[in-house]
Amino acid sequence: MFSAPSGAVFISSADGAMYPLIDLLRACAATLVVAYHVILIGQWTEVPYTEPWRTFKAGWIGVDFFLVISGFVIALSAFRGWSDEPHTFRKSFMLRRLARIVPLYLLTCLLYLFFVDGQILGMSPGAQLLHYLSHLLFLHNLLPATHGSINGPTWSIALEMQFYVFMAFAMPWMARRRLWVVAATLILTAVAYRYVLTLWLVPGQADTNLQMVYTSELPGTLDQFGCGIVLALACVRGEPLARQWLVRSWLTFGVWAALTVVLFTTAMAVFWPRAITWYFPSMVIFWKTLLSLAFVSAIAAAITFPRPDWRFLRPFLYLGEISYGIYLWHMLVLTLVMRWFHLRGFALLACVFAVTLALAAASWHWLEKPAMNWARRRLARSQGPNGASPRGV
Repeated sequence: MFSAPSGAVFISSADGAMYPLIDLLRACAATLVVAYHVILIGQWTEVPYTEPWRTFKAGWIGVDFFLVISGFVIALSAFRGWSDEPHTFRKSFMLRRLARIVPLYLLTCLLYLFFVDGQILGMSPGAQLLHYLSHLLFLHNLLPATHGSINGPTWSIALEMQFYVFMAFAMPWMARRRLWVVAATLILTAVAYRYVLTLWLVPGQADTNLQMVYTSELPGTLDQFGCGIVLALACVRGEPLARQWLVRSWLTFGVWAALTVVLFTTAMAVFWPRAITWYFPSMVIFWKTLLSLAFVSAIAAAITFPRPDWRFLRPFLYLGEISYGIYLWHMLVLTLVMRWFHLRGFALLACVFAVTLALAAASWHWLEKPAMNWARRRLARSQGPNGASPRGV
């Protein structure tokens, strides 16, 4: 076990109160994704092409934000599980992850299939089997034919699940290595993978959908997850970075917030002249790394903010708490609202947000939390009366 030096923000998956503003970042990421899909699918052309509005036109970066956040939070959970029970942590870690992800994922997939878009139901038995099995096994993001074919955003849920498996096996190695070794390994692996892909799928010539599918898989996203992982390891291992720059104070928060603004502004300044990133090899290979550095700086700012208990933040933190539901429900809601009411523009955005938030809140309280509580009870029983209490999901 690693101990925390005085004053540093050392965080475990059970210490939710220690980093509540992570939920604020989740809320921002979910908002970006929902607004992006309303603009794109709803053909909302009136959105100004000036900041900050045009950022929503690139709101798919909310998914990238989620990946960095996931790297941070899941690394905390995996490290704590490994340090508590190094020989058996994989089973409990994966049970908690499955309980968190699967129930709402299956529910929204079924509802989408039967009530939103039933094209797959009319396919041949063999084709249907491919779609069903790939989604049940969380492999549908690996094939262009099944990539999000049942509720589009679920492609990233498959990626998340594959990342969980990776973390279950890689955490013992990462926990024992220097931070620079972990960072270099993950980032260079992702960059090298994307470079090789540009030789196969040549930017400006290859099908952009194929480029998107294959670059968004592991190991092509290891730099995004990796930025969060390295920050988490700095926190829990008592690295000098944590002692000096991850303490809660206005100074440290100000430094990280300023760095976030600089990095994000730089990343978007690089992006807009090359918005069709698939035409530019340098964008395919390097740009997501730059964007991820901006996002991990935002996480550092969130965990060093000295007043996370401010009451006015609570509604926004709740949005982050139910952000998984927002992410999985919004495409169903958007499709049905457009089909039934023919709304467009701000009216469509407001309606989609309102209905999505209601569904996400309901599924959080009546499905997601009960599933996580079930996993906690199961782990507590399996450990026996003298075992360590299970960590939070």
